[in-house]
Amino acid sequence: MGKKADADHTPAERAAERARLLKSPSRQVDQARMRSIGEKLGLAKTARLITGTQEPQENREVETGPPQREPTPSWEKPRAGRKRSIPQDQIDRGIGILQNQGKMTVEAARETLRAAGIEGSDSALYRLIIEPSGISK
Repeated sequence: MGKKADADHTPAERAAERARLLKSPSRQVDQARMRSIGEKLGLAKTARLITGTQEPQENREVETGPPQREPTPSWEKPRAGRKRSIPQDQIDRGIGILQNQGKMTVEAARETLRAAGIEGSDSALYRLIIEPSGISK
């Protein structure tokens, strides 16, 4: 029966006991551990409030928003509708041929394209190659 019941202590004795427990080495280790856990979880402010420590104003970290991400490269949406009758590489080659030839009629341009191995209907040749190359009717 060496210990007194808590009700038997005076308020001054209870305050002294609390102060002694707060200054004990195990309590300081616990506070440091709580602080490190809170900082690791991003709860530095909450950890400082719980432990009662305050960080100096000049050492306070500036909280920023989420890191900026690089814009994602846009991908080309698949073309809707009918597939082209002339492949894109032949279209590019045909436009190059006609631009190097100079001024000519549409019929002569069609004959030049067919001689170069680019086949297609008259309307497809005109719409996809002749008109973009700058030859008009």
